[in-house]
Amino acid sequence: MMRRRISWLAAGIVLLALMAILITACQGAAGPIGPAGPPGPQGAPAPVIPGTGLHAGITKIEIGADLKPVVTFNIHDGKGVPLKISDLDGYPSFSLAYIKEDPTSKLTQYVAYTVSDVKGAPYTFEGATIQPVLAEVKGRPAYDSGEL
Repeated sequence: MMRRRISWLAAGIVLLALMAILITACQGAAGPIGPAGPPGPQGAPAPVIPGTGLHAGITKIEIGADLKPVVTFNIHDGKGVPLKISDLDGYPSFSLAYIKEDPTSKLTQYVAYTVSDVKGAPYTFEGATIQPVLAEVKGRPAYDSGEL
């Protein structure tokens, strides 16, 4: 009885193997190309690889009634592809200044337009803690007359 089971089992395995060979080997010629299907959904935009270099241009500077400068600028890479602030390693900063002319001598000097408040803080010098002379210095635009 056991011998009969083995022979039926072996015959079944051989039959399955032959069917698999016949199914893969019996392939006819390719048929004609069918019509195109409907278009798929829009894919994600391809990443833009930035070009070398960084180019920045200031397009406008305004100093309002509050005397705070507002700078409008653009940045792009060496290929001219616009960049966002988030593409940079940090936030950009500017140093604004004007050239002041002495009315008598006609000599000029560079005057920085810097606005910030600075609080005095104790500091250590040669092992001794020294208190600040001023508790706070109120920043103001560094110009004289209010006209730039």
